[in-house]
Amino acid sequence: MLYSKKAGALAAFLAILLLVPSGIHAFNGNGLIGAGLNVGAFFPTVSDDSSPNINNNLALKFDIALRLTREWELEAGFGYIQNGLFQCGTRVADIHSYPVTINIRRNLYTWGVFIPYLKAGTGYVFNDIDLVNISGKASIKNTYSFNGDLGMDIHLTKRFIFNFDFGYMYYKPDIRIRHNGTDEKISLDMSGITATVGLRFYF
Repeated sequence: MLYSKKAGALAAFLAILLLVPSGIHAFNGNGLIGAGLNVGAFFPTVSDDSSPNINNNLALKFDIALRLTREWELEAGFGYIQNGLFQCGTRVADIHSYPVTINIRRNLYTWGVFIPYLKAGTGYVFNDIDLVNISGKASIKNTYSFNGDLGMDIHLTKRFIFNFDFGYMYYKPDIRIRHNGTDEKISLDMSGITATVGLRFYF
């Protein structure tokens, strides 16, 4: 199931890229196409005192950006988030999420080495779940997402950029766990804050 969902997430990401105008090749020679990779942590906004809750979080993000003007960029992104699902303090499952997003980015200052920005968008999250420490069966539904970010680009060169990014993503998948004769259905709020650093290169 995990591999099939990975393939579905990749197919959706490639479909988003097809939305980019055919004039992309005209921008390519002018340094207006960027590709970036970020890594960091995902911090759930659901209280740790709630049950169930998520913890132990990793976030990876890859994006391709089309710079429309100095101020505006269109981004298509693909990511990976790993969460541990805890029930009464015991880790019962690992949840793997693959968000596919499209964002509009606004560069707040466009001159100099430091470029602060804001961005917002929406997307779809492909999910998979694996039980740990308990026996039984579990399933999780895919769901939509909403996200917003603020960050800073630091130009190491004209085309090579170091990036700090802080974001928030809302998503709430439905989970079903069957264990020891019980059948539990959960609408789990997995929304949280991402804090990542990365590199981007403009071609």
